[in-house]
Amino acid sequence: MRTFVSIPIPNTSGLDPFMRDLKGIRGIKPSPTAQMHITLKFIGDIPEEKVEIARKHLVPKLLEENGFEPREVAFGKQVINTIVESYTRESGVRELEKKISKVL
Repeated sequence: MRTFVSIPIPNTSGLDPFMRDLKGIRGIKPSPTAQMHITLKFIGDIPEEKVEIARKHLVPKLLEENGFEPREVAFGKQVINTIVESYTRESGVRELEKKISKVL
């Protein structure tokens, strides 16, 4: 899931030194600040992604490792979401895998 937020950047922002540096690099033509697009990458998975990773990959793997058939144990999205929201704090899914394993 990707989310985009548009935030106006005033012309008097701290980007002026950055823009001056870009103008000095051969082959790069910076855009006016009003047309600039900045992308921020956040490390880790968002809760919705964690739920899907658990549902599609972690739960089936852990069921098999613990000797369960998929029809014997049901992990709905809401159950996984509760584990993600209430019992995991890290940005990845290792802790989530451990918590699901404890439930099994």
